[in-house]
Amino acid sequence: MKNLLNLSMVLAILLISASCTNELIEQEDMNLEAERITSCSSQNPKARITNNGSDDVDLEIFDESGTLLGAAYDVEPGTVSSWKSFSAGVIEFKISTAISVKSIVIDMGTCTGYDVTIDANNHLDTDQPIGF
Repeated sequence: MKNLLNLSMVLAILLISASCTNELIEQEDMNLEAERITSCSSQNPKARITNNGSDDVDLEIFDESGTLLGAAYDVEPGTVSSWKSFSAGVIEFKISTAISVKSIVIDMGTCTGYDVTIDANNHLDTDQPIGF
């Protein structure tokens, strides 16, 4: 009987602890989502390149009139360039290696980014912007 009472106390404490923990995790998730939503307020779009391939790669960013807005040259395999910020609008991303050139045109709004990823086969793995 003594062990049964101790066991029921332990189970009650565990049940209470589990309930509190779930609420804290849910609240933390809600706080992170709210921070993500409010952290970007009309910030310029940005882009970077992740090179998971075996060749060096270049990223050039052009506006509608063909003006170079930013670039990351000779991004080595296994590395990631820094983010390049530019004005919102229709943007051409030119991704090139020694053997190929690919252009992607995206209408980039504020609070968006383009994380260009080159896969292990030296192919472009992404062509959609992400929100910040």
